[in-house]
Formats: sequence, structure tokens, C-alpha cells
Amino acid sequence: MHRREKTFLGMSDDEESYNCSSNEKKRKRTDFEEHVDDDDTTMNGEELEEYYEENQFEEEPWNPDENRDQCTLENVSPGTGRKRKPFKIISTWNFKGGVGKTTTTFSIGYALALQGKRVLFVDADPQMNLTETAMSFELNRDVVDKDVFTRLDDLKATDNLYNSLVKFRQGGDIKAASVINLKMVFPGTIEEQDEESTKKNSTERNDRQKSESQRNKGQLYLLPGSMDCAELDEFMSEGYSNLQKNDITRNYPGTFYKFIKKTAQAHSIDYVLVDCSPASGSFNRTILFSSNIFIMPCKADSFSKQALKVLTSKLPEWYEDYNEFRRNYKIDPRGKEFKIRCDLPEFNVQFGGCPLIGFEYSTKDTLKPKSHASQNAISRLEDEIARLYNALPPEMLERNQDNPDVKDRNKVIAKVPNFNQLGLMAQRSSIPAPYLPNIYLKAQENGKWVQKKGRDLKSIKGNRKKQRIVIEDIVKHIQAIIDDE
Repeated sequence: MHRREKTFLGMSDDEESYNCSSNEKKRKRTDFEEHVDDDDTTMNGEELEEYYEENQFEEEPWNPDENRDQCTLENVSPGTGRKRKPFKIISTWNFKGGVGKTTTTFSIGYALALQGKRVLFVDADPQMNLTETAMSFELNRDVVDKDVFTRLDDLKATDNLYNSLVKFRQGGDIKAASVINLKMVFPGTIEEQDEESTKKNSTERNDRQKSESQRNKGQLYLLPGSMDCAELDEFMSEGYSNLQKNDITRNYPGTFYKFIKKTAQAHSIDYVLVDCSPASGSFNRTILFSSNIFIMPCKADSFSKQALKVLTSKLPEWYEDYNEFRRNYKIDPRGKEFKIRCDLPEFNVQFGGCPLIGFEYSTKDTLKPKSHASQNAISRLEDEIARLYNALPPEMLERNQDNPDVKDRNKVIAKVPNFNQLGLMAQRSSIPAPYLPNIYLKAQENGKWVQKKGRDLKSIKGNRKKQRIVIEDIVKHIQAIIDDE
């Protein structure tokens, strides 16, 4: 502590700290700042920085009343994988960034797990946003600074898309990966939570949440991301461009699907959800066309509109290039069969549509836009979605068109509300905003986590309910398209 501050606080030079509450520290700190401002001899930058470092508030760990298990690594053992119905791959992609791909992926996966499904998140984005989202609770539950790389090292979680696929290029084989069990606590229904909110014993609430989780039997797993995934574009491009060669590179585009298939079967996964990067390279195209379905989150802005305009011409072209390769990758230049070790999937990917992220509602009870300007922006976005829809090959739109749960994909398929205060709560909790238990509806005040109350709490719960309704509609739409394949 700086000598001038010790003098001001009435401390001797050999005293290094003082004991007082956070509020008292805040008051003394404010008083000292005012004293420094009034004094003709001010502290320099280094002295002020030293002062602030030594007198920060002691911030509580996030939700200290939450007794949640930590993530664990689940290795692949011989003979693992029960006989289950075939897994499905759902990809979330838009080459325009900042449109809510990661939060949408996370919410859909959580909703599927609440149905009792075993869900695997695959982070294919070099930015690793899905990995951080899924593990942020562990990174924030302690006051000790942690980052996602340190936590992955602690878990010995070395498997990811990049490491697993490049092994094939180096002469190895494609093997199932170890995955992280996220140990999610699945709450009961929101109505049950509200009944429980009258109970004062936090242990009782936590025990009840755990029993709900065990009864549900759904589970969430994570294949973490890697910053090296950006290098997989070159890997895939090499495969697509070498049809005139009889070598191992013909297998490269099929490595993704083979790897996902082996990993999903080893861990008895029902749904694989892939969070793609905001890019349009060969690796993302391979993910899209190896998926059963993909959705494209958008925002009602000019950037999303421009992205859709570009994709109207490019996406059909990419699909035709992929199909050309798929028709010929098992035939060598002499017309003879070429032995392939990594097959591409035989099904055709389905276009799932475009959910609108960050929708502003006009009132608490309607789904109308907040203003005429918002409605006009949505109408312009839907014009571009309709053009994209009409340009897509029929094979990408062929499944279950007449199912009443399949939404009109030439328009916005869903309008996901703005998160508002729920956003930060969800980010710290590693639970999607639509499914945040009541005990997480907190804000920080003077270093303490305080439960929301009154009108503020009512508003947050109302937004949470809207989020949940919309996400579950998206899930129903996706399942109606792909679940009878």
C-alpha cells in the first residue's frame, strides 16, 4: 500500500493491510480518491495502479450456494456404445459472425438433453466460443483466475477435431475421441422451480435439481475446440482437388463424418451439434454437407441481408461441387473402383431455415415487433431468405414438407428474443438463458451475488419463458425434418 494512503487511513508504515468490510473499503477508497484529487501533489499512474491492485473488492465465487459437479473426461473403452437409434448431426452456420450461432447451438442441445437425449457438442470454430460457453461455470466458480486452456489441461482433454483428423494425414487411423461430460444439472419445469423458490434451504433446492437430472437421464458432452481448426481448410481442399490422383487424399473429405460417427457410437450419442466458424472454406462446407440438417441464425441488419444475398448464388454451387466429388471419389482416373477408407454420408443435407436472433418484442404478451422499423427490417431479411430458399436444390428441401411441425423455411422460422439481463447470467452459468434455474437469476452488488426480486425478477422470468417457447419450437421443427430418416 502506498505510504500516502496509509497516512490518510491512519496506518503505520509497517502495516500492510487493514480489516474492514467491502462497503467500508469502498467508502475509504472513495474518500481517498477525493483526497488525492484535492491535493496539490497527486499520485502518478504506477502509484494509483498499485493502490487499486491492493484494494480490490473480494468478489464472491459465482453462485456459492450451487453444489454442481465439475466436468469430467470420458475416455473410450473397448466395447463401449450401446445399440441405439442412428445419431443425427445438426450444424449451426453462417459465414457472417456475431449472429448468435453459439448461443443457439447451446440452447438447442440443452433442450434436446431435457428430452432425455444424449447430446454431443462439437466446437469447430477456432475461436472456441462454444467450449468457453459450456465450461464458463467452472472458470467462474472460483476466485482463482483460470482460462479454458488450463482447465482442458487439468482434464487431460487433448482430443479435438484438428488433432483427430490430422492423424489420418500423418498415416494413422480415425478413432473415436474422448469427450467431456459437462455434468449438467437439469432443472424441473419452470413452474416447479417457482414452487421451490419459496424454500429457504439452498441444499434442498440443489438436491431436488440433482434428482431431476438423474430422473431425466439426458446428458451433454463436449468435444472441445482448437485454434488450429482453421488449418483444416487446406486439409479438405487437398482432398477435393485430387480426383485425378490415386492416393490417400481422396479420403480427406470423409474423415469428418467417419470421426463423428465413431465418436457418437462410442458414447451412445443421439444428436451431434456442430458449432461452425463464420467462414465459407472447404472445412465448413464439408461439415454442412455431412450433416443431416443445418440452420443459419441471422439478425435483422444489413450485414445478414448481404450474407444471404451472397449465399443465394454460392450455396447451390458449393453443393453441386460436393456432389460431383461424391459421385466420383470412389472411381480412379481409369474408371476402376478406388478403395476408400473414409466414406462420405449417402444422405442429402437438409436446409433447416433461418432463426432470427435478438428480436425486440413490443409488449409482454405478443410476438409483434417493437416498431415499424423493426418489422420493415424483418421483411427485407425474409425477402432474401425467400430468394435463397428458391435457389436451393430440391434435395436440400425434400424431407417432410407436409409435416405440420415443419415451419415455412422461405421465411424466418423463429424469432428469438434479446437476452437482456439473462445474457450475463447464462454466460457465467453455462446454462442457456431459456433454461436458467431461479437460483441463477442474480446480479452482483458490491462484490456480492444478490437474488433478483420484484418487477425486475418478473421481467426476467417473462423473457426466459419467451426464450424457452421459441427454442423448443425450433427443436420441434428440426426433429420433424430429420428424425424419421
